[in-house]
Amino acid sequence: MKNFYSLCKYSQWIIAILMVVILIGIIYFWQETIDNSFLKFIFIFIFVPAYSFLLTPLFSLLKIFKYKSPMLLVLVDSKKNYALHSGTSFDYLVKMGNVKSGVSFQNKVLEYHLEGILNIIAEVENEVIPDSTVIKGSSYFFSESTAKKLGFEIAPTNNFEKIVICLNYLEIFWMLSRTKGKLTFPKINNFKTVQTTGEKLAKKKPFIENLYLKLKKRNG
Repeated sequence: MKNFYSLCKYSQWIIAILMVVILIGIIYFWQETIDNSFLKFIFIFIFVPAYSFLLTPLFSLLKIFKYKSPMLLVLVDSKKNYALHSGTSFDYLVKMGNVKSGVSFQNKVLEYHLEGILNIIAEVENEVIPDSTVIKGSSYFFSESTAKKLGFEIAPTNNFEKIVICLNYLEIFWMLSRTKGKLTFPKINNFKTVQTTGEKLAKKKPFIENLYLKLKKRNG
């Protein structure tokens, strides 16, 4: 599993399809086996993280997830909007499996995020996307202070985004705990939305590039 992205496309497709079959089995179990409506509701909090994990290979192959770096992807990819997401739990397991939790892990994830942001800046500079493109994500990628230094503005998370976070709570809990090297329970009210434009991001390129190179050197 840890070598998934280094496998040939044929093998990747086989694994992706098998994982979809497993997901279908989970859905069938949920619908046919659990009769209690309360338990079905509780099961949603298990199903949503499983959905994210099991569909990552397929969505990667179909380019629904457009990776700008190993741990930063764009879900909504258009000339007007880029919806940034950190890697899924599948990516944490496959791409970060050999990285020690704690500071080393946090630095490596940040390095990958900065690499992805630099690739987006390159798209702006090469006019692949206009400088008016809205680039939006969640602040749990990095701290609010770091987000501001990178040229992002901070805004409260809306109710819909909070619902999505709640449904993905178990996945976020695991990823944050893996990152910090200890059990870390996400506080929903602490989540913020970060937003900028291609033009503002491009102006921060020297700072971002310098920070990226320092982290890359430190991480070896």
